[in-house]
Amino acid sequence: MINSQIFLTCGNSSAVEHDLAKVGVASSNLVSRSMFFLLLITTFTFANTNESIAEAVLIEFEKQYPCLDAELPTIKSSSPLPSNFKDYEFIGIKLRPNTLRKRKGSFKAIFKTPKKEKSIYFKFNIDATIDVFKAKRKLYNDKILSKNDYEKVTVKIDKLPSKVITCSMPEKLMTKNYISADSILTMNKFEYKKDVLRGTNIRAYIRDGMLVIETQATLLQDGDVGEVVKIKTDKGKLFRAKLISRYKAIILE
Repeated sequence: MINSQIFLTCGNSSAVEHDLAKVGVASSNLVSRSMFFLLLITTFTFANTNESIAEAVLIEFEKQYPCLDAELPTIKSSSPLPSNFKDYEFIGIKLRPNTLRKRKGSFKAIFKTPKKEKSIYFKFNIDATIDVFKAKRKLYNDKILSKNDYEKVTVKIDKLPSKVITCSMPEKLMTKNYISADSILTMNKFEYKKDVLRGTNIRAYIRDGMLVIETQATLLQDGDVGEVVKIKTDKGKLFRAKLISRYKAIILE
């Protein structure tokens, strides 16, 4: 009888151990599944956020260069992301102006967290091309730019010069200094040509009571129609006058 009881007790102990083992395996599987789903959710969240950040970067480039031809840039965090990154809400980005002239660079992304706003630095890599303009020939000082002086070319957006002229050429440009052939054109090499240039002879009018007196004068500075400029009459007198056309001005008293 005693042996029988011992046998039964041993049998029950094995069954209990077996049941506990099954519970342990089930718990381990549950933990593994929970970790897997958490990782899946985190990965999915980051993928969505990553795409939103990439789209924000592309939008900034397109604002600067309307004729940009580019795919969605690749984005990578500069340092490991916080463990609770899935709780971060993406707000926007901040790009330095000179970053928009490069193929690779870094920027700051701003997030709203459960407690406060937080910034995280990211790196981007963008494969893009853009239309710019280059000089077809040598351009000398005070040259009024014409369509025969330049041509449009497509280049990769990698280390573009500052103030580069892109997409379309502004009108009424005049060179400020010498520009060599095949140079990429930038706005710091030009100034806007005024309607009337210094040294132009004009007719100036001044009121004397009920009379309007006409006199010949010379512009002492460049000016646009509607602007007030300095003039010198043929008698050597200096006046301020308002340009009413390219060759006429009203002397201001």
